[in-house]
Amino acid sequence: MKNSGNQNRRNNSLLGFSYRTTLISTTLTAIAPLITTLVDGLCTGNLLGADAFNAINTVMPLVNAVSVLTLICNMGGSVLAAKQLAIGNREQANKIFSISISSAVLIVLIAIFAILSDLDGISHFLCPGELGAANVKIYLGICLLYFIFVPFNTTLSNFISVEGHPEVVTRNVIIANSINVILDLVFIAVLHWGIAGAAWSTVISGMANLGLYVPYILKGKSAYRFSWKAFGSGCGKLLGQNLKQGFGFNIFYIVINLFVLFCNTLISNSLGSMALSQFGLCIQLESITFGMVVGISIAGISQITRMQGEHDTDGIRFVMNRCLKIVTIFFSILMLVLVFFPGLILSCFGMNTPEMVATCRMPLGCFGIFYLCFAFLAVYSTIVMQLMGHVGGKIFFIFGIGIFTALNMLAWSVVSPEKLWLGFITGSIPMVIAALAYAYSFHRRNKAFTRFTMLDTIPVHVRFDYSMDFELTRMDKLLKELEIFTDVCQLPNHIIEHIKYCCIELCDSIGEKRLRSNINYFDLSFIETDNVFRLIIKDNGTPDNPLEYDSKFAENIKKPNYTPTERDTRLYLIHNLSDSIEYNYVFGLNITTLDWNKK
Repeated sequence: MKNSGNQNRRNNSLLGFSYRTTLISTTLTAIAPLITTLVDGLCTGNLLGADAFNAINTVMPLVNAVSVLTLICNMGGSVLAAKQLAIGNREQANKIFSISISSAVLIVLIAIFAILSDLDGISHFLCPGELGAANVKIYLGICLLYFIFVPFNTTLSNFISVEGHPEVVTRNVIIANSINVILDLVFIAVLHWGIAGAAWSTVISGMANLGLYVPYILKGKSAYRFSWKAFGSGCGKLLGQNLKQGFGFNIFYIVINLFVLFCNTLISNSLGSMALSQFGLCIQLESITFGMVVGISIAGISQITRMQGEHDTDGIRFVMNRCLKIVTIFFSILMLVLVFFPGLILSCFGMNTPEMVATCRMPLGCFGIFYLCFAFLAVYSTIVMQLMGHVGGKIFFIFGIGIFTALNMLAWSVVSPEKLWLGFITGSIPMVIAALAYAYSFHRRNKAFTRFTMLDTIPVHVRFDYSMDFELTRMDKLLKELEIFTDVCQLPNHIIEHIKYCCIELCDSIGEKRLRSNINYFDLSFIETDNVFRLIIKDNGTPDNPLEYDSKFAENIKKPNYTPTERDTRLYLIHNLSDSIEYNYVFGLNITTLDWNKK
């Protein structure tokens, strides 16, 4: 295999478009089960007071835990299934889909029966005191009905999003949560149902979310179908792969929920109910914004997984940098709001009393710094460590930041209870520095890795990238790139002519069929690997196969009175001049791949 520098002429805007599209849907998918408790917290805080607000906050880790368990069952599976669709193996993709949704349903049923077996005991454990326990019992008891819809909603959201239709997920999540907001106001403010109204609005919004997916599935718009074949031989292996990937993606959810349970107990015992309410504000913000961590990670790792198969190291670096840039900017802004404008947060939840305003700056500010560190480390460890095979490093640092911060808070509470908030800072910052040092140590030992991404920088193939406008006004420059590629790879003359013809005609065909795009160009890649010469063309236009032609063309061309269209003729030639040809719509991009065998 040859080594060569990459003559890069590609504009990365297409990758940026694909990442943004996937990011929105994966983020909404992640926060959909969690946003319900945020909405309920906002409404109860403003309409029912601190007791109801605290009850919802103490139930939140349990609700989130059930949601996360379903995400573990289906989030990794959605990425694995998308890879199978990308190579045309729909049967395997459907098996993964079936295993994912079945295991998620089973997990939720176990959780429901476990909670029902001792609802009173769980209520008193989560919120000691008769009034608090009564509120928890009402809210949690009704929310058990909501749990029934969670596995279906999270599975369909993840699979449909990664399948290449994130706009469906975006629309459904927005509508369902709008219903939740409206019903919260109606049930609590108008009908005066109290905390039960908040719970019933959550149940109905979950049912509405599932209902919005039903037409999409029944009309056959999704490539996925439930398959009983999934439960034959190999079922255990598929389940293991799903859970392994899902656990890796959601380990930070597990840690943050355990951390919240610890903090609720420590803060309540050390500082009382007002401090618990202040921490509750932090957890409400975590509930709505932590989906960004999952969205950034899944959107990035999904794209990178495919680009690894394409040997696109520059594209991988671009997506890695985009992920870390977004998480740093977003959570830095949130931190600044918590540090300098805590009153704004209190006002949103109707808790801006003079006493709360006077004492909230330290808890909210310290949590903001911890949250920035945790979010950065969660994305960094997923995109860098897990993707590059350092799963043990990811597990160590994610659990480490939770455990180390908890120990610091406990130590500060012994010194002075009022200063336990400082444990957020002294526990989180050192772990982020340690994670970056861990990555840098690999760079020091092996110069083939970049400094903080552990990405192999030694090119192991010949690759040329180029961006072409739809009007094909720069075809001469493209052909020069192609000429350099063919010279470097020493291609035989007949393959050179075949690649040149297919490249020109496919560009023309794609340019004709693009109906939806605010980016007026597409990307081309010429690649030499061990076995093949490859041409990849990507664009973000309307999903459409540019390779389709009259299926009876070869038959009809032999008839004396048959006059083929120019398009059918050139596409027929493209199929016959290449050894392998494939079209996929993945992550918002049309991807057309042609191969020529070396032998």
